[in-house]
Amino acid sequence: MVKKIYVIVFIFTLLVGALPGISAYADSTTTAKNPIIWADVPDVDVIRVNDTYYMTSTTMHVNPGVPIMKSKDLVNWEIVNYVYDILAANDKQTLSNGQSLYGQGSWASSIRYHNGKFYIVFASNDIGKTYIFQTTDIEKGPWEKFELAGGVYHDMSLLFDDDGRVYLVYGAGTIKVIELTSDATAIKEGGMNKTIIQNASAPGGTGGLGAEGSHIYKINGKYYIFNISWPSGSIRTELVHRADAIDGTYEGKIALRSGSNSNSAGVAQGGIVQAPDGKWYGVLFQDYGSVGRIPYIVPMTWSQDGWPVFGDVNDTGIPAELSKSWVSSDNFDQRTDKVGAYHTEVASGENDYNGSNLGLVWQWNHNPDNRYWSLTDRPGYLRLTTGRTSTSILNARNTLTQRTFGPESSGTIAIDVSHMKDGDYAGIAAFQQNYGFVGVKMSGTTKSVVMVNGSSGSAVEAASIPLAQDIVYLRTELDYKNRTDKAYFYYSLDGVRWASIGNTLQMAYTIPHFMGYRFGLFNYATKTTGGYVDFDSFKIDDKLSGSNFDTNLKYLQVNGTQVSGFNPSIYNYSIDLPAGSVPPQITATANDPGATVSITQATTVPGTASVTVSRDGLQTAVYTIQFNTPAVVAIEAETAADNSVNAYVYGNANGHTWSLVDGQSTKAMLFGPDNGYAQSGTDAASLAADSKLGYKINFATAGTYNVWVLTKTPDFNGDSVHVGLDNQYKFTANGIHGVSGGQFKWANLSGNNGGVFGGATLSVTAGVHELNFWGREDGFIIDRIYLTTSDATTDPVWPSVEPKVPAASLTADSSVKPGSSFTVGVSLDNLKQSVYAQDLTLTYDANVFDYVSTVGANNNIQVVTEDKATAGKVRLITANIGGVSGTSTPVLNLTFKVKAGVQNTTGTIATTQAKLGVAPEGTVIQAELSSKSIAIGKIEVVVDKTALTTAITNAQGLYDAAVVGTLPGQYPQAAKDALGVAINTAKAVKDNSSATQAQVDSATAALASAVDTFKAAVIKEVSADLNKDGVVDVGDLAMAAYYYGKDSASADWAAAKIADMNNDNKIDITDLAYVATKIVN
Repeated sequence: MVKKIYVIVFIFTLLVGALPGISAYADSTTTAKNPIIWADVPDVDVIRVNDTYYMTSTTMHVNPGVPIMKSKDLVNWEIVNYVYDILAANDKQTLSNGQSLYGQGSWASSIRYHNGKFYIVFASNDIGKTYIFQTTDIEKGPWEKFELAGGVYHDMSLLFDDDGRVYLVYGAGTIKVIELTSDATAIKEGGMNKTIIQNASAPGGTGGLGAEGSHIYKINGKYYIFNISWPSGSIRTELVHRADAIDGTYEGKIALRSGSNSNSAGVAQGGIVQAPDGKWYGVLFQDYGSVGRIPYIVPMTWSQDGWPVFGDVNDTGIPAELSKSWVSSDNFDQRTDKVGAYHTEVASGENDYNGSNLGLVWQWNHNPDNRYWSLTDRPGYLRLTTGRTSTSILNARNTLTQRTFGPESSGTIAIDVSHMKDGDYAGIAAFQQNYGFVGVKMSGTTKSVVMVNGSSGSAVEAASIPLAQDIVYLRTELDYKNRTDKAYFYYSLDGVRWASIGNTLQMAYTIPHFMGYRFGLFNYATKTTGGYVDFDSFKIDDKLSGSNFDTNLKYLQVNGTQVSGFNPSIYNYSIDLPAGSVPPQITATANDPGATVSITQATTVPGTASVTVSRDGLQTAVYTIQFNTPAVVAIEAETAADNSVNAYVYGNANGHTWSLVDGQSTKAMLFGPDNGYAQSGTDAASLAADSKLGYKINFATAGTYNVWVLTKTPDFNGDSVHVGLDNQYKFTANGIHGVSGGQFKWANLSGNNGGVFGGATLSVTAGVHELNFWGREDGFIIDRIYLTTSDATTDPVWPSVEPKVPAASLTADSSVKPGSSFTVGVSLDNLKQSVYAQDLTLTYDANVFDYVSTVGANNNIQVVTEDKATAGKVRLITANIGGVSGTSTPVLNLTFKVKAGVQNTTGTIATTQAKLGVAPEGTVIQAELSSKSIAIGKIEVVVDKTALTTAITNAQGLYDAAVVGTLPGQYPQAAKDALGVAINTAKAVKDNSSATQAQVDSATAALASAVDTFKAAVIKEVSADLNKDGVVDVGDLAMAAYYYGKDSASADWAAAKIADMNNDNKIDITDLAYVATKIVN
């Protein structure tokens, strides 16, 4: 066994290092900041029993289910038990016969304590039942299980009333109540069963998510029901309703509508709890992208008239120092205690106790099969054995999970794969519907490390690297900072040197799973069962480590030219070449000078080349370059005017037909006359009455073809055409004027880009087919037609009918950014003889560009002379060692830079002389010249309004929640008005597209200052301890009565005003009543 002392040390580091997502605090005067748990713990419900808090949460499709969480301070939580091990064992729970319960299972539990017993009630959406579990020992069990008749009671909340009656409040949009028996084991026959709030969403606004997530309490004789709503155009909002009777008339209001400093999504949904010191807190949660739904503790007070008032969502207000963590590294040693969850017997024996006790941070995806996992078969290891075959990790049994966490987290495993079987996959996943994993794949007797990306809806093997050993280390890292939501994958052969593998997983919180991403340890079979793997350790960290060294290519070149669209993190490329092409030569350079680059060249076209990068035994990256020969059909459109067997014009639509006009090359076909006619129908009768072009084509190659046309459109009222195959309508391409702009331009009618929409490719079998065009809008001209199986977005190259002459061609980007450097490539094209030297002169707009330097396209191209004395011109004399020839050979790369301050213009670079030296003859060829026009964009000034937008959202939430009045917790009208003015001023800056960064920053600071001023204006609760003896009693009431009737005009007001409880400059019955209530309380 690998020594595991480092893991134990690491766990201790986690505890004192505030993982996950909670700050550690040095002393009790500092308060804990939200979120208290930066991990997926949704639908929280909390109670306090003496000095201990207990909390439950939704766990849906993972088991054991409904965790029991314990805390002494509301900040530090640990899992101490679960309610049940599994609920049932049907096809959904066991991932059988194509079924699952992702996003279903147990939802929104309610926890209560009454007369020495704990009660937890929840509904299971997949089973369609509501259960209530009871126990006297919530941390150890055992549990009793009862089923409530009537099916699912949505987002219910349990209430034990003072008179011994028991109620369940539930619903979505409409809130209902149903009465239970006094022992809370069943629905009470003839008991209360009615709607109590018809439209619970109304206080928050209209539309969107209806009010749900009920939490009911009876406090000081009143019934309070808390719900969440999500009105249209707003954020998640906490609502509260109250009434004097449980079925009385409820009045409602917004309790909290606020995002946090780190996320504008509303903090809402949950309940409230009172601490031993009398303070109240809301326990709510916030949606935070792919990490899930994360809990917040929000301070709460009560207004004078008995409404809850929530405070700052960013600060719990609780002095606390972190001592517990929600997640844990694990050596997979046996726990002493068995989990005290309710046990469900399964006839197959798959849920029988197997003698192994996992840590409580772990939960299985769906039901585990306890026959196929163990901590005892090899002590100190978690063994996962395949018990059935699966098609992916999503339907595999026995995937062991625990929560990932923010803002950063990583999970690392050490795994022994020596007993895997053919078709097995084992490793660690970032687990959700759009999953990704790094693992070991067994193919026959060969092992490989693979990265699989499942974000597309199917498992895509993004990388595969041979593995020649049995113990391997795998890691997934997750970045949740600023909602980045990306996962990265790594492997190591020794646990020290790490290499990245595959691509980046863009994580997404999907509703089908309805759960934040989890670490998933898995082993599943696709062919044969019985293989097993042993997990030696699982290690978590709260930071991203990445690779130890750069593992990718710096350059990837084809015949000396960088591959178009090359990105070091993209490993697969496809290049189209003409039929009969000589296989290109691949060259590559790694970023890491110590890395080894191995290249396997393609031997044929079509064919594949590959580049492997490795170092110190780690194969770090594999790039593949696929050379394709796309099928091409090229047709001159005017051949239809001949009305031959193979090409023809047919039909007339209201005087409109296809006719011959001048084209760009020779002639073209116009659908005219151009007088505003349109024929939109695509049914058989409409097309039969239309004018049609028909071209019969003998397709040598079956495939999916893009339809390109060289076209000219008059305007957006003459830029669409119907396209068909074999006289059957296929699609209508629109918006072609966005490409043409009144000029002859190539437009891909199938491509849906450049403004073209509505297009589609044509699936064609080999043999004779007829391509059809029907007129739709008049004025549309087709000059040439080009069908190709290539998906290239560059304009088609029309097959030449004349011999091509040698040319010195320029390549460059058509547009560049102001101040940027860019490359202009020079290639020698159409060479039948071997060229060994060239004398080239290039000119450039010296008021737009600065010339920088020139290098050969490869080491065999040597720049002998560089004459750049004259601004706007450079002469280059170069030699080609070994000579160059062929269709197109890159020879030079010139670097230019846009001059400082130049923007919104176009500059030209051109070859004005190109003499090529041929050997051994020693003759000189004058090559055809070339030029490139390059557009320079506008200097963009980016103004970041993110902080201002967040500040406005938070300030607006504060404003909306503020109550005007003279009571504690309320605000003066003038203070609220001033905040409103500040918010509107900030909004004006945010909405001003011309605002500068300085103005935005100033507005942000001003609004922050206004918020601070507003918070300081809150009316504080006045002490009724008038005699300062530390208690409020009749002595204090006597003092208030003594000064009764005094006001600010009284001679002894300086002494009397101590009894002015509401600061209205007079002593009256309101002040006496206030002191009296404090005596009672």
